[in-house]
Amino acid sequence: MKETRKPYLINQALKYFLIASVLTMAIGQLVTTIDGIIVSHMVSPDALSAITLFLPMNLVITAFTTLLGIGACIIATKAIGRRDKDVVNGILSTALLSILAVGACFAVAGFVFGDKIALLLTQDEHLYPLLVPYLSVMTGCAVAMMLNTFFNECVEIDGFPKKVTKSMAIIGVTNILFDFVLVYFLGIVGSAIATIIAYVCGISYLCSHLFGKHSGIHFQLAPSGLVRYLGPNLLQGIPMLISNVVLTFMFYAMNNMVQSNLGHNGMFVMSVCMNIFMIGLMLGNGFGGTITALGGFLFGQRDYVGVRFLVNRCLLSILAVTLTFTLFVEVAPGVVTRLFGANTPELEQLANSGIRVFIVCLAPFCLVITMANHYQMIGKIVLSPILILLIPVFLLTMMKLFSTWDPSPDATAHTPLLWYAFPVSGGLAFVGTFLISEVIRFKERSTLMTHLTLLPLTNSDRLYETSLRNEKSSFIQFMESMPDVLSQFDLGKDQQIRISNSVEEALLNTIQHSGIEGNGHYSDVRFVQNKDSFTVSMKYEGRPFNPLTIDEEKKKIGMKIIFGRCDEVDYKYMYGQNMMYLIWNNQNN
Repeated sequence: MKETRKPYLINQALKYFLIASVLTMAIGQLVTTIDGIIVSHMVSPDALSAITLFLPMNLVITAFTTLLGIGACIIATKAIGRRDKDVVNGILSTALLSILAVGACFAVAGFVFGDKIALLLTQDEHLYPLLVPYLSVMTGCAVAMMLNTFFNECVEIDGFPKKVTKSMAIIGVTNILFDFVLVYFLGIVGSAIATIIAYVCGISYLCSHLFGKHSGIHFQLAPSGLVRYLGPNLLQGIPMLISNVVLTFMFYAMNNMVQSNLGHNGMFVMSVCMNIFMIGLMLGNGFGGTITALGGFLFGQRDYVGVRFLVNRCLLSILAVTLTFTLFVEVAPGVVTRLFGANTPELEQLANSGIRVFIVCLAPFCLVITMANHYQMIGKIVLSPILILLIPVFLLTMMKLFSTWDPSPDATAHTPLLWYAFPVSGGLAFVGTFLISEVIRFKERSTLMTHLTLLPLTNSDRLYETSLRNEKSSFIQFMESMPDVLSQFDLGKDQQIRISNSVEEALLNTIQHSGIEGNGHYSDVRFVQNKDSFTVSMKYEGRPFNPLTIDEEKKKIGMKIIFGRCDEVDYKYMYGQNMMYLIWNNQNN
């Protein structure tokens, strides 16, 4: 059927969500970076290396958060798109209970076995004494990190990403303030305590939304839901768990190779590179989170046009940002290395040469990580960990190969070949991603799909969608064409009249209550018929106006017509937009 849809509202939602999401990630990474800088200057450069050595353990904690919580949020996002509120609440409640249970296990591991875990990460006499207290506190209080990540995702998919940004700002300011005090008195363990305190403050702010009246999510802390929802949560989260386990092994192996080939000074350079890489992960996860949340919502509605536009904009934005940052590091590497505490000319020289080579891998790795998030969202859950697996396979192979060619490098004479493994493996991982996607397109050629993103070019449901200028004349013109639009569907005459009357009143309601009118703004109207129902969805910007909360005696004639002629009326305010759904069951044809 004819589609005259414009990307205006998708673009507005993308700006609304993406700015908040990336800003959230940026604040989080900025806090981590400042944390490392404070520790490096107030304790020693080796303290920064010790924090980097904790990264594999941090990824283990993240892996369980992903398994139990983030996978559940992906399911919940699609359920929100389908307006299945019972599934949303059941899935997320089960995830919360699971995270609390696993957090208790991490507490035992950190406070009882912290020294033994640290031995698995390093035996270097400079680094081990610094790693043990930091690891013990961070692992012992891992439940705070897990809950913060999970609640961030919950608030985002509920349509309030700006609140997540505010939470991260609270965490950032709190962490930095406590860092200066606690690191001064307690050393590196003070940094860990400051981080946990900051997470608790962020969680408190998020809880004010999630357990407040404006939340569309309602946690039901009853163990009975575990039987029904734990399985789907784990199934969705397992590929992401595998991805995190793979990355954990990769960082562990990388740290060992760098320590054995380049010593503790090489480990400092690696720490600077990892902080740069975390910026890449910030971008990948920020854009990937946008695709997962906003894209998942659109995908749940089978809005493939919107998903294609969203994903393409995200990929282009990632490429632009990473290439700009790469150029900056190539031109002024000393600015970065001195910031992280390179306190001698020799150490600065080693770090400058290393990060100039390393930074080239940033763009391809970010694109691969984002695509892995995208494939997870569209339901190709096996493909996601395969892409993540490409990164360590290529990287560790290249590192081993290059270190064999350059076994005892004189880093003052030339840049060790070990650093060249990063850009080479980044390019190979991206090429591998593209080739795998082309193989899938060829195997599923019965369904027309886009290159790389693998999104359907057609919709199995009967569909008509259009964008209307937010002005009464445009709405009236559309209403005049309504009989022709509805005649394209399998609808009875009586139902066509009820749909037409309801849509007319809803569109006029848009102009009346949104407060946004003019040629520069558009509303989206979408008609979808499937085997169970006929749905008209309307999305528009402006002030929140929930017709479901109006008392019966206060409803005007137009709203009474809508409620009287529809089998179901639903409403959601998300991403700065009103979303109204009118549903008719097929038995009324």
